[in-house]
Amino acid sequence: MSQLLRSLKSIEDTVSSALIDYVQDVPKNGFFEPHRSLRDDLGIESLTLVSIILRIADELGMDPMSFSGELTPPATVGDLLALGKSFQSSMSLTTE
Repeated sequence: MSQLLRSLKSIEDTVSSALIDYVQDVPKNGFFEPHRSLRDDLGIESLTLVSIILRIADELGMDPMSFSGELTPPATVGDLLALGKSFQSSMSLTTE
């Protein structure tokens, strides 16, 4: 996927796409509500969460090892969205 396509893909689409591959009960509309608990509501375990985070970083074209922000384990879908936004912001800072 080209860098331009990566930048055009929304954070929400990236997170939803990653979650769809790991969650058994996907909402009919494909939309994961931000308040949903990754562990309690979606059944995501810690190793799966690492895979999801790495996938989000990869789809956004970022090397997660170069992330300079604080990385606290996300507890909700909203936390994953915020992490994706942090990844994207970190990338734009390094490319300027």
